[in-house]
Amino acid sequence: MEGNKRTALFLLGALAAITAGVFCCARTSLAETSSHIIINEIQTDGVDDKNEFIELFNPTDKSIDLGGFKLSKKTKTGSESLLLSSVKFLGTIHAHGYFLIAHPTYKDALSADLAYSGSSYYISNDNTVLLYDKDETLLDKVGFGAAFDFENTPAPNPNSKQSIERNNFADTDNNAADFFPNTSPSPRNSSVVEEYEEELENSGDVPQDEPEKCVTSSKDIRLNEIFPYPQSGNEFVEIANIGETCVDVSGWKIMDEANHKIVFPENSAITPGGYLFLEGNLYFNNDSDTVYLLNADGNTKNEALNNQFYEKAQKDFSFSFDAGTWNWTSMLTPGDDNVIEIPKDSSDDIKTSENYSSAEKVYLNEILPNPKDGSDGEYLEIVNDEGEPVDLYKWTIRDASKTGKYVFEDHTIVEPGKYFVVYRPQFKIALNNGAESVYLYNPTGALVSSASYDKAPQGVSYNFDGQNWKWSKYLTPKKENKFDSPPVVKIKKVKNSYKNLFTEFSVSAKDKETKKLKYTWDFGDGRKSYLAKTSHKYLATGKYRVTLTVRDDSQFVEKRFLVKVKKYPRPDLEILKLLPNPAGKDSEGELVDIRNNSKKKIDLEGWKIATGSASSKIYNHPISEELILNPGETKTVTREFSKFSLNNKAGKVQLVFPDGKIADDVEYEKEKIADDEAYIKLNDEWIWLMPNAPKDGAETATDETDDTTDEEETGEEGEVLGVLDENAPVARYKPGFSPEDAYIFLSQINFMKPAKETNYTPMSNPSSSIAYLLSLLI
Repeated sequence: MEGNKRTALFLLGALAAITAGVFCCARTSLAETSSHIIINEIQTDGVDDKNEFIELFNPTDKSIDLGGFKLSKKTKTGSESLLLSSVKFLGTIHAHGYFLIAHPTYKDALSADLAYSGSSYYISNDNTVLLYDKDETLLDKVGFGAAFDFENTPAPNPNSKQSIERNNFADTDNNAADFFPNTSPSPRNSSVVEEYEEELENSGDVPQDEPEKCVTSSKDIRLNEIFPYPQSGNEFVEIANIGETCVDVSGWKIMDEANHKIVFPENSAITPGGYLFLEGNLYFNNDSDTVYLLNADGNTKNEALNNQFYEKAQKDFSFSFDAGTWNWTSMLTPGDDNVIEIPKDSSDDIKTSENYSSAEKVYLNEILPNPKDGSDGEYLEIVNDEGEPVDLYKWTIRDASKTGKYVFEDHTIVEPGKYFVVYRPQFKIALNNGAESVYLYNPTGALVSSASYDKAPQGVSYNFDGQNWKWSKYLTPKKENKFDSPPVVKIKKVKNSYKNLFTEFSVSAKDKETKKLKYTWDFGDGRKSYLAKTSHKYLATGKYRVTLTVRDDSQFVEKRFLVKVKKYPRPDLEILKLLPNPAGKDSEGELVDIRNNSKKKIDLEGWKIATGSASSKIYNHPISEELILNPGETKTVTREFSKFSLNNKAGKVQLVFPDGKIADDVEYEKEKIADDEAYIKLNDEWIWLMPNAPKDGAETATDETDDTTDEEETGEEGEVLGVLDENAPVARYKPGFSPEDAYIFLSQINFMKPAKETNYTPMSNPSSSIAYLLSLLI
């Protein structure tokens, strides 16, 4: 046997908080051994006095096992006490990821990964928070206020409903320099991982061959050994790679019948012919249970790639797969080839007879768990896909319960390609309308077919199409299965998604046989929506797996995709000009000029013009239409794009990012603002400028302005609204092209030499503007 042994991959690392005490194991360690975890954010007083949290961050490139770590605090007198003991400190903090620890009563949009060891434990101002690894080595400490212990200088105390947070993960061993008060705490748990753009450096080294790339999806991974009843120590489950390609099973899951999920950690790869096993408390029952293997996208029993039922587990025996069948064995072989040693006291239970048929191509084909005419109408259908007749004598059907079992005690022959149906009065198994599993075993005890569902619609059967199980409103006992058409689903691609901003999600779906479809969006952060077109706000950056489920009367279609949530960018935009008192109606002439100083094209739709006064409340007015600003371009925003109103004596104007941050702001005040007098930014200074008087015979508009909100007006037919040329007149706003306008324009494009002093007095004769421009260039 030594010659046949394969070297198994050995991975150490605790899993997520739900996998308390579970380890992924084989022969050599690949896990991160150095622990550079830092305390990243602390809140001592939230919505209530116990809504406190401590956020950890892992700045390294590998996930770190937190098993055996310890979190404690020191009071301002130096007394140290536990917050989270090493016994209860379990889980994994991902590379560039977060881990959230909080008081047991803590509530927020993102739940805590772990709670303090006791409800009487708490932190307060003037404390120190200390983090130790499993070897009692102090990894990090943060003292704040009048703390007894700190790094160099203590950080400030966080105010009520605020936190202290590291400045871009800085760790200079100076708490005061590393932390800043955060007025909008943003606790993040282990579901959030920061994304970085890696920079490639030319080191001059000789390029090395890349290691073999592993696929992340494969049908060649199966359950191989289950150890559910240890006399002492841990349970384990082993999977095997029977294919010819390396498979990365990071994020794959092991699940029991009660839906406990255990997740394989990062860097869990299995080479062809290799094994990988999880060890710990896997929640397996000692009497009977079903074990499911799901890939990273799978969440339900119906999505399992492989499953195995066991019963009559004995202490220190594993249920192992060998030569096409499952058997109990006293030889435990995690990470190695299975060895079947049949226990003497159970040999009678597994005796086989040459008269029994153990055909492999006999399987469950249709299940009706919730008939409209009562439970007696429940049925199970078996199909013989072998090339010869099959006798079902001593075959067994079981459900997920401990007692649901039906054994074929008579010789029942099923001809090739034919179906056999057994009804509820015969098999005596009550099929659940909720979550249920059905298993078919041959006389040797080997599982040959199974099906699992979460919820059974009434009058709809569960059918096998040769690869997958599907619901169908067509009932076909003893006939070939018939399926109704699934919905045709098309999702509108998500362009951008930003933290604290609503992301739009939209789907169009059609179904040939069902008019009314049902939609379920799972946004990957614990929130859902049931509308075809909806929006969702993510509270933290990171990658989120979004799942859309579209259902008709019997079938459903699931679509999954990743959404990358980023911080909203901060392009350099500034306000250059205000016209608070135009000639004529304010609603037709008020404007704000905005310049794009960045190197990227910016769409101002969703931005806001906020107006008011320095002493009063500021009101946001969204820009409601597309308004593109190219790099270096200046455009005018009018009331047609944003329903703002500028005060005629004193006011405050802000340009606001979509996420509420201020890009630029301007305050102005003047006792009497003349008609068409503009407030303009020139050489980083704001000045008031008067336009030229209108030409002889030009229409004179009547000033109808006041200090109150202006009446909403619409532009004339055919007019281009909102985007104005610098020289194009606005309706009822017709100043001449003045020297001041020329000076501003030439200054903006750096086309003129500096002048020590310039007379800005308006010229009475507009025709002399050309001579004025020439004098500036000489």
